[in-house]
Amino acid sequence: MFNLAVQWKMRPDNPAMGFHRRIETERERYLSMDEIDRLAKALGTAEDQRAANIIRMCMLTGARLGEVRCARFEQFNLEFATWSKPATTTKQRKIHRLPISPDVAAIVRQRQTAVHRDCPWLFPGDVPGQPVKEIRRFWRQIQTEAGITGVRIHDLRHTFASLLVRS
Repeated sequence: MFNLAVQWKMRPDNPAMGFHRRIETERERYLSMDEIDRLAKALGTAEDQRAANIIRMCMLTGARLGEVRCARFEQFNLEFATWSKPATTTKQRKIHRLPISPDVAAIVRQRQTAVHRDCPWLFPGDVPGQPVKEIRRFWRQIQTEAGITGVRIHDLRHTFASLLVRS
């Protein structure tokens, strides 16, 4: 933009000259089967099962954390075992339909009994009418209990994808 402004004689100089782009290195962290087992055990004994189920859904579907946090009951068809994620919650801004496993369906059924009938959110937050906003503290605690380090919740998505490809 500034180069064009100089070329079109709208500016005498480019104030962005001299700045060097920081090269980003992508992090790729996959959980081993042992780490997955330890994480599953830690989630099973967690006091906050709402947050534990959010992590489980990320692990079992490969979905992004925001997609799981903002999931609504109406998006799940348990008869056909599908989850239709609306365009507003997906990175590509397109509707994304995916099959769900019996374990994911079990989580949805469990949440139906745990959540008030008038609430649309699979994981309602502490603020009425809104989904869960934050689980970072829970994630740090679970990592410690599971004895895993250097893992982001997004790495569960990478792990899911690599396991899916392998199978």
